[in-house]
Amino acid sequence: FSLVAFFVYNETMAYYLHRLFHNPWLYKKIHKMHHRYHQPTAWSAVAMHPLEFIMYQGYLAATPFLVPIHAFPFLFVLLYSYYYGLCDHSGIKMGAIWPWQPHSYFHDNHHKHFHVNFGFNTYFFDWFHDTLRKESRVYGEEVFGGRGKQSQKSE
Repeated sequence: FSLVAFFVYNETMAYYLHRLFHNPWLYKKIHKMHHRYHQPTAWSAVAMHPLEFIMYQGYLAATPFLVPIHAFPFLFVLLYSYYYGLCDHSGIKMGAIWPWQPHSYFHDNHHKHFHVNFGFNTYFFDWFHDTLRKESRVYGEEVFGGRGKQSQKSE
């Protein structure tokens, strides 16, 4: 149970924290550093502002001090998330291994189109909040909220 619970907690925190960093002010002052990598590499997975890094690592590091969790599910979810974070930033097109997991270019599209596809290990929150990238929309660095304009092609 704790493996699934920690996975869901991690994905929930990662999604909402990522969305928070796409607030116009936070994006321009903090998160934009990570988005300098329009075509990400594995190194860009951790290339971020120190405050952003501390916030992401902080909620993970605090977990075993706040709730009882065995070392195995804690380390498994951590390693799983870090591994797929590297894959998602590798620039290599890889299909999803698990049914809940996005393919690697899901996150590449986040870097290319900026304010869409915020999820880390699932599509769920992007689906739920309607922030999945849509082919019929035009996005850009200044188009916040994942609500790109209708493209000319789709009209």
